[in-house]
Parts: sequence; C-alpha cells; structure tokens
Amino acid sequence: MKFSAALLALALVSPTVLSAQENQPAGPTDPAEIEALRRAVAAAEAAEVASPEDIERLRQLELDAEAARNAPGYANDARFNMRTRRVDLISDGQGTPHRTIDMVLAEGIISSVAFYDHTGQPWPVQSVAFDRSRVAVNNDGCEGQAAPMSDMGNVIVLSPCTFWTTTNLQVLLSGESRPIPFAISSGTREADIQVDGLVTVALQSDAARPFGRDRLGNLDTSWVRPVSRTLTIDPIDYSNGGTYPVFVAPGVTTDIGFMDGNRQPWPIAEIAFAPGIVAVNGPCDEEAGGVKTIAFDGEDQPTTMYLTPCQDTTATVSVRMAGRAGALSLVITPARSGIVQPDGTLSVVVPGNSPYRAPATAATAAGPGAPSYRTTPNFTHDRFLDEFLFGTPPQGATRATITGGQGIEGWVFDGALYIRGAFTVLNPAYDANAQSREGTLSVYKYGPPVSRILATDASGREFVLSITY
Repeated sequence: MKFSAALLALALVSPTVLSAQENQPAGPTDPAEIEALRRAVAAAEAAEVASPEDIERLRQLELDAEAARNAPGYANDARFNMRTRRVDLISDGQGTPHRTIDMVLAEGIISSVAFYDHTGQPWPVQSVAFDRSRVAVNNDGCEGQAAPMSDMGNVIVLSPCTFWTTTNLQVLLSGESRPIPFAISSGTREADIQVDGLVTVALQSDAARPFGRDRLGNLDTSWVRPVSRTLTIDPIDYSNGGTYPVFVAPGVTTDIGFMDGNRQPWPIAEIAFAPGIVAVNGPCDEEAGGVKTIAFDGEDQPTTMYLTPCQDTTATVSVRMAGRAGALSLVITPARSGIVQPDGTLSVVVPGNSPYRAPATAATAAGPGAPSYRTTPNFTHDRFLDEFLFGTPPQGATRATITGGQGIEGWVFDGALYIRGAFTVLNPAYDANAQSREGTLSVYKYGPPVSRILATDASGREFVLSITY
C-alpha cells in the first residue's frame, strides 16, 4: 500500500520527528528534512509499480499457457489444414457392399459429409450407426452433448470426443439397402494436421427412388417438354408387331384422340388397362391384379382418352373402337430425360370410316369442304379413295416407285394404281379421283395401272411421271 510505504520512508529518514510526535505535538521541520521525506515517499511508490517489461512478460506467460491448453495438435506449435474432397461410389449390384471411406478428424474441429446421387441430386440420410463415446454426429454423442439428433437431410456433422480416436460409422441413405462404411481416426504427432473439413459422397446406385421424384422427394419435371405427334394404327394390321409406344411421364397427362382418315372423330367403345399401373380418365387406383375395363355406349362414347402413369414401368392399354374389328394395343412406356420426351397430345388415325357422321344435307354436300369426285364414263365409286387421300392405305397395298415429281406417292392395291399428290392429271384419263377439303391434295385411281402420266403442278407447269411396280 502507498500509505504504509510513506510511513516506512518517514521512519527511516526522520526518527527525530517520530519521537517528537510521541512526546509532543509536531512543529515546524527543517526544509531539507521535508525534501528528503518527499523523495523517500516517491521512491517507495515507484518500487511498487511494475515496469512495462514486467507487464509484457506476465501477459506472454498467460497467453503461452492459453495457447498450450488450446493447441490443436500434439505440440504447442501444431497447425491444421482443412481439406475438401469428393468420393465417387459406384455400386456393383445389390449384393456387393460399398467400399470403406477413410476420414480424418481433429479434436475441436467440426467436419461434415454431404451425400448426393451421381446426377448431383441431394440424397437424404436415413440413419447413422456410431459409438457415442468416441464421436459426435449432429450434436449427438460425447460427454455433455445430450441434444437429440436433428433432421439430417443429406448432411451429417462429425467431431471426435477425444484427441486420439479410432472408430467407425455406418451411414444408410434413404431407399438404399446397403450402408456406407466410414473408418474414423483423429490424433497425430505431426506439426501439420490434415483434417477432412468437407467430404461429398456421390453414389451411383440402382436403388429405386420415388417415381418421378428426386432423392428429396420433390417431383422432378424440369426436363419435361411434352410433344405432339400423329400415329396411324390399324387394329388388325400386325406388320410392325401390333403394338405402338405411348411415352408418358409423372406430372404429365397424355391425351389421345382417335379419328379416321377424313379427320372425323372415332368413338371409343371400350378401354382395358392394369389398375394402379396406369390411370385412364381419372386418378390412380390401388394396384390390383387383373384388368380393369371402361365401356362406353351410345351417345356417351368419347373420342379422346387421358392417360397418366402411376408407376415407373411399362404397361399396355387396349382400346376397342366403335364399329371396328380388333383392338388398338398401346404400350405405355416411361419417357427418359435426354432420351425421349413424353407425349402431350397424340392423334391416332384409324383406317376406315368412322361411324360418327354429321348429318349430310344438300348445303354441306355442295360446300367447299366436301370431297370432290371427278368421274369418267366408266366410273364406279371406290371406298378406298379417302384412305389413300389421307395417306393411310389399306392393308395389302404395296408402294410404287414414282419419278419426275415432288412429294408424289403411289400404291398398287387390288389390281389398281392409286397415286397421290398436289397435281392435276392431264393424260391418260383416270377411273376416279378425290380431293382434300382444301382442294390442294388429290388422289387418282387407274385400273389397270399405267406407267406414265402427264400432269401439271399448281403453277401450271407440265411434267411427266414415270411409275414402276
């Protein structure tokens, strides 16, 4: 204390003053004695204040002790290097285990592992098996960490419980049947500590994912660009195998409209399909064995059906057209990103004449949309003209080779030549012909077939067609 130091200095410098204080009241003192007393008090006070050098040495000792307590490694000057890396795993079938992934941790360092599939979609973790006395996973484990494991998503966070650790983890991803093993270690005597800060695991596996959804369960339709196309299907023509693919995708409803060669709607009589595999004109049913049928009668017969896939698998849907023998077999095929897009609208042309006919009147027969037939004296009506006109020749027709014109097609059927295109015949005379509703496309019948035809195009230019069979 400064006060005790002052008393000590006073006693050493002026004992006579002290004795005088004991025997009688203090009186005036000599100025020299007062100056000596002041200097003694100042010296005592200075001796009790630490020098800057002493204070610096004390602070360094305290910081050195703190550094030693919190050093990340075996030595006080150890340093750690956080590294990030990717591990690619490719499964070799459900019976083959995944290879072990080595991972280095460090006391006081938080490390993480993120899981993805080979396309980069996050893959959630279902469960983790580990020794809680050796390592903590998502704040679960080690003494004093009683917090329950939170929703992991596709990331787990790891930290060792002690400086030296040797243990393992077993990580099971959602939907997988095999866990991914990890060999965990921590602790080293090296000055530079290599620590796994972030490891990403990309797994290419044949494990099923939710139909049409990513690994997080979200509907993935980012790649879908539905297309429109036209098919010509003859229910009794099996030259191509008798089945026709319809490409479908989750979240996409495919509408299929049926018509004849004149673009007249063709009513549907019955639809047969596997319930729970594909949905027709409604939501998905519970999967059940057998066939579900939907029948339509009378005026309630639709001409369009709506398909929605319920599972990621191939199925068949049979459609029986009103007044038509046989049934159309549609193969419901899952579309694939980068391979084939799903059908948004599919128009199916069925050869023949639809039983659906608008009432014919004198006005409609004379209208510009009605087919126009030109005849010769020996003309007899041919019911196949419309089928050839719309490019859907009947079964048994064979193609003819035509040169000399653009976009002209020919077929030989039942001993007659049918030739179709945007042209007008000049010579020889034909047996019968028909025109499209717009008047731009014509079909001509020659029976027996001819080998040369003189014709004109829309601009009036003459040209010669050569036909071989």
